[in-house]
Amino acid sequence: MKVYSWKTLIGAILIGGGAFIYELIKFLKGDKFVFIYLLFWTYLIVKGLWVSLSREGFQHDMRNASISIKVMKKLFGPWGPIFSYGGYVLLIIAFIIAKFLPSLSWLSMVLFFGGFLYMILIGLYVRKHIKEEKKNYF
Repeated sequence: MKVYSWKTLIGAILIGGGAFIYELIKFLKGDKFVFIYLLFWTYLIVKGLWVSLSREGFQHDMRNASISIKVMKKLFGPWGPIFSYGGYVLLIIAFIIAKFLPSLSWLSMVLFFGGFLYMILIGLYVRKHIKEEKKNYF
């Protein structure tokens, strides 16, 4: 059996497997809501194994990655990676302000919801352009 992506295989086994085992232990202790997380981690492990162990999965993953990189460069130029992580930056700043400046809780909340709103809007905008770009490939 040939491994096409060692990084994906190791990530699927270590991260996905560890999280699956953690959630399974919580499920066995009686937390029924964790079943949704178990399904989520199972999906990610199966997809990671498919990408790392099959040629079709690896090619599909590489094509999607190249399309998203091309779209980000086309939309935002050389600042593409910064735009994609901008929401996370706002969330981190919100958590830092909430931790070290609790008197400015309103600013923390504004940055927190602004970060989520930013991630949703950028995600929808980029997703629309990725769908258009995929039409060129098929």
